[in-house]
Amino acid sequence: MHSIKWELKHLHTLQLMEQTESITAAADRLFLTQSSLSRRILKLEALLGVQLFERIGKRMIMTAAGKRLLALANQIMPLCEEADRDLVALTQPNRPTVRIATQCFTCYHWLPSVIKACQEHTRAEVVAEATDDPNRALLAGEIDLSIANRPCDHRQVTSTPLFTDEYLAVISKDHPWARREYIMPDDCRDEHFFQYAQASRAMDEFLKPQQIQPKQVSAVPLTGSIMQLVRAGLGASFLSEWVLGGKRSGLDWVAKPLGQAGLFRQWYASHLTTQTPNITPLLMALIETNPVQAELDSPHKSR
Repeated sequence: MHSIKWELKHLHTLQLMEQTESITAAADRLFLTQSSLSRRILKLEALLGVQLFERIGKRMIMTAAGKRLLALANQIMPLCEEADRDLVALTQPNRPTVRIATQCFTCYHWLPSVIKACQEHTRAEVVAEATDDPNRALLAGEIDLSIANRPCDHRQVTSTPLFTDEYLAVISKDHPWARREYIMPDDCRDEHFFQYAQASRAMDEFLKPQQIQPKQVSAVPLTGSIMQLVRAGLGASFLSEWVLGGKRSGLDWVAKPLGQAGLFRQWYASHLTTQTPNITPLLMALIETNPVQAELDSPHKSR
């Protein structure tokens, strides 16, 4: 039988490198020093006999081999997490199970810490299939808790405000917008935008009222890929500030407010009122969590 040379920690490392596009940020998430994480990656490359990243200055670009292993990580890690939750459930069969979904895939990088904080009292099951419209899934009985940027308007539902985050225009440091304090809708007419999907709430709220249509909008489902395109100077993107780890600039990118007052969105947790006792531990953990502030307050965060 062929010997497998990689471990789950290696797969998790690749996922974080893709999400953060930064070895410093990935090391922060893993509670490692940058040098320790660099050694881990170099050791894995030596074991596999292939290069997983191209080092271009301070940037690390994933190679075809790295992307192949990342694809495997994206298949295996969710299964491992599900098995871990199932094993915990077997040891604590009386804990209620709460099915949860959020309106944005980027929420799923901070949601696990919330779930872990209340796992002694509640077993949470993430239903990623309901991400497109968690409030609809809640009313359809497909989930028990919806996290969305609008309340669920139904007489049998309780919606609780959680936190507010800001949309920002992300561009390269060489972009003409880089010296501006903020971006106005009319600035966007001749811009190529990279968004998670063709339909974007930020664009709907910022550009549509002024009847502004960008030159081009391309759907790019991965944050890391969007950041690579933006950093290369190929266009701009409207991203949530928590996706940027609470930062307004990086080595070769900057983020600018949308309009002088900024564009903000309020997030809510919604559940059937009859389910309040089962939901309460998870809801309390959500109320105490602000993903943007958590990034800023982290003692492991590079300044």
